[in-house]
Amino acid sequence: MYCNTECASLGLGMTEMDASVVTLQRLAEKLNAECVELRRRQEHHGYIADMLIRERADERDFTEVR
Repeated sequence: MYCNTECASLGLGMTEMDASVVTLQRLAEKLNAECVELRRRQEHHGYIADMLIRERADERDFTEVR
């Protein structure tokens, strides 16, 4: 991970980013949640990703919409 003088995150290398996404997906699976990568962009010193993690709806909780 790269930091500027205030240690604000500026991004991860591609290998680190891929490993982080895999870790988030594993954590989400253990929590019965979905992990979706919304976007990934390259900054000056690495990649930044926006992720959405949301709990899966109970399969018994069904609402029909017409």
